[in-house]
Amino acid sequence: NINASLTGNPDDANAAHHRAHLYYEMGDHEAGFSFLSDWMKGYDFAGIMHCHNSWHVALWAMLRWDTDTMWHIVDTALDPDVTLGPPINVMTDLASLLYRAELAGVHVPAERWRKVSAYAAARFPKPRLAFADMHAAIAHAMSGETEALQRIQKEANGPAADIVVWLADAFDAIARRDWANAENHLTVALADHARIGGSRAQRDLIEFAMANVLMKQGKTNAARLLLATRRPMTKLETAVAA
Repeated sequence: NINASLTGNPDDANAAHHRAHLYYEMGDHEAGFSFLSDWMKGYDFAGIMHCHNSWHVALWAMLRWDTDTMWHIVDTALDPDVTLGPPINVMTDLASLLYRAELAGVHVPAERWRKVSAYAAARFPKPRLAFADMHAAIAHAMSGETEALQRIQKEANGPAADIVVWLADAFDAIARRDWANAENHLTVALADHARIGGSRAQRDLIEFAMANVLMKQGKTNAARLLLATRRPMTKLETAVAA
């Protein structure tokens, strides 16, 4: 188990990551932040899990409204010009964090979106991996890179291509503030979004995006019901700004 792994090898990055997910699923942001931020102090910057585990810490910092710490982690551990993490982690973690921050009401400068969009276009120019394509679509939509977004919408392939297209269309609509169409696209994607891969912690942004879209249309009760049934450990006010 996790405790045995960490007892046998306190530097086990995978075990620390698994414990982070346990805290996340329990909704214990304080314990998760405390544990992982402390554990990361002794972890090699070149370690393969450094980028992704840093994402977890940054996400908890944001949920604690410690945005100074969140941005510090972005600039020192997630930024494409700095991190040594695998490209798929760099792109998906950064796009995810920026979007989760925007949903929670944190101002994300346009240049940050442009940077992750450019990285996605350079490292993942051809749609082929659903999890990467979804996050690239978010980055392109939020930065107004229409051509790159349309490439995903038109050329998505693989066993989860249909979900990728629905999500790409949804974030395109969100970027244009077309809340009704965004709701329609997200409704379809929510039925089977596990097919894109990734953890619940990573795919929560889809549920939270839907909650945000519902609130934008004055459907606050529907947003509360959505999270109560799908993510009961999450408070609407924590995930989505009014």
